[in-house]
Amino acid sequence: MSNKTLRNQFTVVKVGGSLDGMPRSLLEDIRRLRMSEVPVIVVHGGGNAITAEMNKRGLDVEKVGGLRVTSRESIPVIREVMCNIGERITRRIGEEGMPAVHINGHRRVLKVEPIEGLGLVGRVTEVSLPRILSPAGEGKVVVVTPLGWRETSHYNVNADDAAAAIAKEIQNRVHNEKRVPQSVPLFYLTDSDGIRGVDGTKINTATMEDIRRLIAQGIITGGMIPKAEAAIEAAGRGATVRILDGNAPMSLLHAVFRGEGGTAIRRED
Repeated sequence: MSNKTLRNQFTVVKVGGSLDGMPRSLLEDIRRLRMSEVPVIVVHGGGNAITAEMNKRGLDVEKVGGLRVTSRESIPVIREVMCNIGERITRRIGEEGMPAVHINGHRRVLKVEPIEGLGLVGRVTEVSLPRILSPAGEGKVVVVTPLGWRETSHYNVNADDAAAAIAKEIQNRVHNEKRVPQSVPLFYLTDSDGIRGVDGTKINTATMEDIRRLIAQGIITGGMIPKAEAAIEAAGRGATVRILDGNAPMSLLHAVFRGEGGTAIRRED
């Protein structure tokens, strides 16, 4: 896809929660996207840091289907850890000479509904898009901390689900309403180069049904399950979804401009 076609094309990128999740090669990719006038929205994770802090404070760590069970005692810890990560990533981007803004999802940006059986864990139902798209449209890299709100409570939100929700909302309210022909690009940056099949080889392109089958067969497991499920949901709404290696040089650039790398997930025709 040409640079001209992608100009002003909001692009959602989900990265890991540690500073290792923003290697210099990725920062350089983001810089080049900005030079091509491609607005970038970064959604970060932080699962390992949360687990370490909860262990340090003697709080129980439990996961169901790759999602963290969250109690009222643990939500302040999760909020503290995640907000700190968001601030550090924003600062890291700024140190590279790029303007960046940090947005906390629990400040009435990501509204959620509770997921039964997981405590204070929510699934995003509404996104306050102007809070995200306004600075992105001004050329700032937007860093979103995936926390949610509902009434007077704050909720833990899986970062993969948050990234998918933002991409879906952009697709629905910007592209579909304005009849923009391109799909919203959504990239999940991981430590692997994509999804593996039954025989262990990388799958270049998978349908939504292919992914469901791999989950049912136990090939996709653990923390990859919510990532794959979020990718399916976003692809079903029309987003262009790709899971790729975030540590490989120029992986994001090649995915954006050439449609190459990792595993592309598409909806069935």
